[in-house]
Amino acid sequence: MKILLVLLFFITFESHCSNSKEGELLKFKTDYCTYFPEGTVSRPKLWQDCCVSHDLWYWIGGTKNEQDQADLDLKRCVGQKASSFYGNLMYSGVRLGHLSPIKSKYKWSWGWNKKERHFQIVSLEEKAQAKRILIDIGDNQNLVNKFIIEHLE
Repeated sequence: MKILLVLLFFITFESHCSNSKEGELLKFKTDYCTYFPEGTVSRPKLWQDCCVSHDLWYWIGGTKNEQDQADLDLKRCVGQKASSFYGNLMYSGVRLGHLSPIKSKYKWSWGWNKKERHFQIVSLEEKAQAKRILIDIGDNQNLVNKFIIEHLE
């Protein structure tokens, strides 16, 4: 009984401490290549920007086809920067991660403060909200600007 009460407290506390209302887009964050290195030993940030682009997609979400394309873009980008071996390895890890019961907090469409928002079309209003958040992000601004032009306009 005590465990149930503690769990209930934390669930209630977490929902009240959220920095945004349901339906609002949370600030973009990246952990770069989740559970994978950002490059090789000799070039430690070799494909880091590939992972930032992928993380932008996972932040905003969209349709299942867009998720598939984001994963393929990651594979292609890493393959071009390093080799097809690394691209295929990264892609396989991401795709296997979709099947894993252990989920990263950066799952598809994680940026939306909604409990159930998985494969939904991102509306024009939501794209505008995303652009406002990303305009002055600081780090990776060129990459972010490219994402805005290609996917939010």
